[in-house]
Amino acid sequence: MRALIDGDVILYAVGFAAQRQYYLVAGEHELGTMTEVKKYLLEHGAAEVEKILVPDPVENALHSAKAMIERIQNESGCDSRTVYLTGKGNYRDYLYPLYKANRAGTARPVHYQAIKDYMIKYQRAVVVDGQEADDQLGIDQGDETVICTIDKDLDMISGLHYNWLKPEKGIYYVTAEEGLRWFYRQLLMGDATDNIPGIKGIGMKKSEKLVEGVEDYDNLVYQQYAASLPECSREAIITMIERNANLLLIRTTKDQPLWKLNTTAGLD
Repeated sequence: MRALIDGDVILYAVGFAAQRQYYLVAGEHELGTMTEVKKYLLEHGAAEVEKILVPDPVENALHSAKAMIERIQNESGCDSRTVYLTGKGNYRDYLYPLYKANRAGTARPVHYQAIKDYMIKYQRAVVVDGQEADDQLGIDQGDETVICTIDKDLDMISGLHYNWLKPEKGIYYVTAEEGLRWFYRQLLMGDATDNIPGIKGIGMKKSEKLVEGVEDYDNLVYQQYAASLPECSREAIITMIERNANLLLIRTTKDQPLWKLNTTAGLD
């Protein structure tokens, strides 16, 4: 078995764990959170605030990356592994310029580039250009692989999975139907993490209830979008659904065509 490891998650987790952040207020007070800073300023008045980052030695971060990758492979019961990292370009950015716009300006870990270079050179990480690492995980998933990630998006891909933050769950299997159902639930909910809009008022519990026992998922989704957007035309609603679907969908084949709403049976 081969572990397909989401290296993007490891890159950020290890990077942020290898640095300490605090706020220096009035040149002498070290406060750990912005909440503490605001409280201090309210109590003592205006003062200079400086954000300080104290990184661990880069060797510590690289050692942690190596240990984490090896641990994930061992815990997933695999005898080989491939690590994936997102590279340059992503077709989703052309579909929706606001895709992940809510992350703009978010700081990277101090040792980001050093960890990434290490993973590429010494862990032989595959750099995925033109799409996301998640897509390549979906494409490479097969009968003898285990997708290893903490990202719930990958649960739309059938096959074996392992979430290293939930080791008690162990290796679990996602059927094709379960994966399809999860995709449509996400299409109803949207994904705030990636700035993908969904339907207001539909969350985890309601989406699960809505897809229960449904045979025509496309019609269900259309009806829910249409009910939430009474001012929009049929064509506008279909365009919105297809855009969101293509932002959410994890590819399972190379050069996979864009997803289209099935309108052949009509949308009641």
